[in-house]
Amino acid sequence: MSGPLAGIRVLDFGRAAVGPVSAQYLGFLGADVIKIEPPEGDPVRNVATFKKGMGTTFLGNNLNKRGIMLDLKKSQDKDVARRLIQWTDIVLENFRSKNIMEKLGLGYNAMTELNPRVIYVSSGAYGNTGPMQGMTSNEWYGQASSGATSVTGQEGGPFEFERRDDQPRSDAHRLVRARANRARHNDRNLTISVLAGRGHNTLR
Repeated sequence: MSGPLAGIRVLDFGRAAVGPVSAQYLGFLGADVIKIEPPEGDPVRNVATFKKGMGTTFLGNNLNKRGIMLDLKKSQDKDVARRLIQWTDIVLENFRSKNIMEKLGLGYNAMTELNPRVIYVSSGAYGNTGPMQGMTSNEWYGQASSGATSVTGQEGGPFEFERRDDQPRSDAHRLVRARANRARHNDRNLTISVLAGRGHNTLR
Protein backbone atom coordinates (compact mmCIF):
# COMPACT_ATOMS: atom_id res chain seq x y z
CA MET A 1 0.00 0.00 0.00
CA SER A 2 1.24 3.49 -0.82
CA GLY A 3 1.10 6.47 1.50
CA PRO A 4 3.34 8.47 3.88
CA LEU A 5 3.61 5.52 6.29
CA ALA A 6 4.31 2.86 3.64
CA GLY A 7 6.86 0.42 5.04
CA ILE A 8 5.85 1.11 8.67
CA ARG A 9 4.68 -2.01 10.50
CA VAL A 10 2.12 -1.83 13.30
CA LEU A 11 0.91 -4.36 15.86
CA ASP A 12 -2.55 -3.56 17.18
CA PHE A 13 -3.26 -5.15 20.57
CA GLY A 14 -6.16 -2.73 21.01
CA ARG A 15 -9.76 -3.56 21.74
CA ALA A 16 -13.08 -1.82 21.15
CA ALA A 17 -12.41 1.74 19.89
CA VAL A 18 -9.41 3.88 20.88
CA GLY A 19 -6.58 1.49 20.03
CA PRO A 20 -8.16 -0.12 16.95
CA VAL A 21 -9.31 3.17 15.42
CA SER A 22 -5.87 4.72 15.95
CA ALA A 23 -4.22 1.74 14.26
CA GLN A 24 -6.78 1.89 11.47
CA TYR A 25 -5.79 5.47 10.62
CA LEU A 26 -2.16 4.46 10.45
CA GLY A 27 -3.30 1.84 7.94
CA PHE A 28 -5.10 4.52 5.94
CA LEU A 29 -1.75 6.33 5.75
CA GLY A 30 -0.05 3.26 4.30
CA ALA A 31 1.19 1.32 7.35
CA ASP A 32 1.01 -2.47 7.42
CA VAL A 33 -1.24 -3.21 10.42
CA ILE A 34 -1.75 -6.59 12.07
CA LYS A 35 -4.56 -6.85 14.62
CA ILE A 36 -4.03 -9.35 17.44
CA GLU A 37 -7.20 -10.75 18.99
CA PRO A 38 -7.78 -13.18 21.86
CA PRO A 39 -9.66 -16.44 21.21
CA GLU A 40 -12.97 -14.81 22.19
CA GLY A 41 -12.34 -11.97 19.75
CA ASP A 42 -12.53 -8.21 20.11
CA PRO A 43 -15.47 -7.37 22.43
CA VAL A 44 -17.21 -5.33 19.72
CA ARG A 45 -17.22 -8.17 17.19
CA ASN A 46 -20.65 -9.22 18.42
CA VAL A 47 -22.19 -5.81 19.11
CA ALA A 48 -25.25 -4.95 16.99
CA THR A 49 -25.84 -3.91 14.29
CA PHE A 50 -24.53 -6.69 12.05
CA LYS A 51 -23.30 -7.07 8.51
CA LYS A 52 -23.07 -10.65 7.28
CA GLY A 53 -22.91 -11.88 10.88
CA MET A 54 -20.25 -9.45 12.12
CA GLY A 55 -20.72 -6.31 14.19
CA THR A 56 -20.55 -3.17 12.07
CA THR A 57 -18.74 -1.30 14.87
CA PHE A 58 -15.97 -3.89 14.69
CA LEU A 59 -15.83 -3.63 10.91
CA GLY A 60 -15.73 0.16 11.03
CA ASN A 61 -12.91 0.18 13.60
CA ASN A 62 -10.67 -2.35 11.83
CA LEU A 63 -10.36 -1.49 8.16
CA ASN A 64 -7.03 -1.90 6.36
CA LYS A 65 -5.72 -4.59 8.71
CA ARG A 66 -4.60 -8.16 8.67
CA GLY A 67 -5.49 -10.26 11.70
CA ILE A 68 -4.26 -13.09 13.88
CA MET A 69 -5.76 -14.85 16.90
CA LEU A 70 -3.36 -15.37 19.81
CA ASP A 71 -4.00 -16.57 23.34
CA LEU A 72 -1.30 -14.57 25.10
CA LYS A 73 -1.63 -16.72 28.22
CA LYS A 74 -0.19 -19.66 26.28
CA SER A 75 3.57 -19.81 25.84
CA GLN A 76 3.39 -20.92 22.20
CA ASP A 77 1.16 -17.99 21.21
CA LYS A 78 3.23 -15.59 23.29
CA ASP A 79 6.31 -16.68 21.34
CA VAL A 80 4.49 -15.72 18.13
CA ALA A 81 3.73 -12.31 19.61
CA ARG A 82 7.40 -11.85 20.52
CA ARG A 83 8.47 -12.64 16.98
CA LEU A 84 5.97 -10.11 15.66
CA ILE A 85 7.30 -7.49 18.09
CA GLN A 86 10.78 -8.02 16.67
CA TRP A 87 9.30 -7.34 13.21
CA THR A 88 7.23 -4.27 14.03
CA ASP A 89 7.83 -0.54 14.26
CA ILE A 90 4.86 0.45 16.44
CA VAL A 91 2.85 -1.38 19.10
CA LEU A 92 -0.55 0.02 20.08
CA GLU A 93 -2.65 -1.07 23.05
CA ASN A 94 -5.47 0.44 25.09
CA PHE A 95 -5.83 -1.90 28.06
CA ARG A 96 -7.09 -0.33 31.26
CA SER A 97 -3.62 -0.53 32.82
CA LYS A 98 -0.05 -1.11 31.69
CA ASN A 99 0.05 -3.93 34.26
CA ILE A 100 -1.90 -6.16 31.90
CA MET A 101 0.83 -6.23 29.27
CA GLU A 102 3.49 -6.48 31.96
CA LYS A 103 1.82 -9.51 33.54
CA LEU A 104 1.80 -11.13 30.11
CA GLY A 105 5.54 -10.51 29.87
CA LEU A 106 4.98 -8.04 27.02
CA GLY A 107 5.39 -4.69 28.76
CA TYR A 108 7.54 -1.85 27.46
CA ASN A 109 10.80 -3.08 29.01
CA ALA A 110 10.29 -6.58 27.65
CA MET A 111 9.53 -5.17 24.20
CA THR A 112 12.65 -3.04 24.08
CA GLU A 113 14.75 -6.12 24.80
CA LEU A 114 13.19 -7.75 21.74
CA ASN A 115 13.22 -4.62 19.59
CA PRO A 116 15.32 -1.64 20.77
CA ARG A 117 13.66 0.66 18.20
CA VAL A 118 10.02 -0.12 18.93
CA ILE A 119 7.53 2.71 19.49
CA TYR A 120 5.04 1.65 22.16
CA VAL A 121 1.81 3.68 22.31
CA SER A 122 -0.54 2.93 25.20
CA SER A 123 -3.86 4.62 25.91
CA GLY A 124 -5.62 3.37 29.02
CA ALA A 125 -8.79 4.85 30.39
CA TYR A 126 -7.44 7.00 33.24
CA GLY A 127 -3.67 6.64 32.99
CA ASN A 128 -1.14 4.59 34.91
CA THR A 129 -1.05 6.72 38.05
CA GLY A 130 -3.64 8.07 40.44
CA PRO A 131 -6.70 6.65 42.24
CA MET A 132 -8.53 5.67 39.03
CA GLN A 133 -5.64 3.67 37.59
CA GLY A 134 -6.77 0.33 36.24
CA MET A 135 -10.48 1.09 36.34
CA THR A 136 -12.54 -0.29 33.47
CA SER A 137 -13.89 2.35 31.13
CA ASN A 138 -14.90 3.19 27.58
CA GLU A 139 -15.05 6.35 25.50
CA TRP A 140 -18.39 7.38 27.00
CA TYR A 141 -17.06 7.20 30.57
CA GLY A 142 -13.95 9.08 29.45
CA GLN A 143 -16.02 11.93 28.08
CA ALA A 144 -18.14 12.07 31.23
CA SER A 145 -15.20 11.95 33.67
CA SER A 146 -13.35 14.68 31.76
CA GLY A 147 -16.33 17.01 31.98
CA ALA A 148 -16.80 17.11 28.21
CA THR A 149 -20.45 16.11 28.40
CA SER A 150 -21.20 19.18 30.53
CA VAL A 151 -20.73 21.40 27.48
CA THR A 152 -22.45 19.29 24.81
CA GLY A 153 -26.04 19.10 23.64
CA GLN A 154 -28.65 21.83 23.65
CA GLU A 155 -28.99 24.20 26.60
CA GLY A 156 -31.48 22.73 29.02
CA GLY A 157 -31.49 19.43 27.15
CA PRO A 158 -29.63 16.13 27.54
CA PHE A 159 -25.89 15.87 27.03
CA GLU A 160 -24.44 14.31 23.89
CA PHE A 161 -21.45 12.06 23.31
CA GLU A 162 -18.93 12.52 20.51
CA ARG A 163 -16.52 10.16 18.77
CA ARG A 164 -13.01 11.50 19.44
CA ASP A 165 -9.75 9.58 18.96
CA ASP A 166 -7.55 12.40 17.67
CA GLN A 167 -4.90 12.38 20.37
CA PRO A 168 -3.65 8.77 20.21
CA ARG A 169 -3.75 8.83 16.42
CA SER A 170 -1.87 12.11 16.04
CA ASP A 171 0.69 11.05 18.67
CA ALA A 172 1.44 7.83 16.82
CA HIS A 173 1.82 9.65 13.50
CA ARG A 174 4.10 12.26 15.07
CA LEU A 175 6.30 9.61 16.64
CA VAL A 176 6.69 7.77 13.34
CA ARG A 177 7.75 10.93 11.55
CA ALA A 178 10.28 11.82 14.27
CA ARG A 179 11.53 8.29 14.81
CA ALA A 180 15.10 7.87 16.07
CA ASN A 181 17.16 4.72 16.55
CA ARG A 182 15.81 4.11 20.03
CA ALA A 183 12.64 2.88 21.68
CA ARG A 184 9.92 5.20 22.91
CA HIS A 185 6.91 4.78 25.15
CA ASN A 186 4.08 7.25 24.55
CA ASP A 187 1.67 6.84 27.44
CA ARG A 188 -1.70 8.50 26.93
CA ASN A 189 -5.10 8.01 28.46
CA LEU A 190 -8.64 8.50 27.27
CA THR A 191 -9.57 11.24 29.74
CA ILE A 192 -6.56 13.42 28.90
CA SER A 193 -7.21 12.92 25.19
CA VAL A 194 -10.75 14.24 25.59
CA LEU A 195 -9.46 17.22 27.56
CA ALA A 196 -6.91 17.92 24.84
CA GLY A 197 -9.64 17.91 22.22
CA ARG A 198 -12.21 19.95 24.13
CA GLY A 199 -10.16 21.59 26.88
CA HIS A 200 -11.07 25.15 25.90
CA ASN A 201 -14.74 24.33 26.49
CA THR A 202 -14.45 21.81 29.31
CA LEU A 203 -12.31 24.04 31.52
CA ARG A 204 -14.11 27.33 30.97
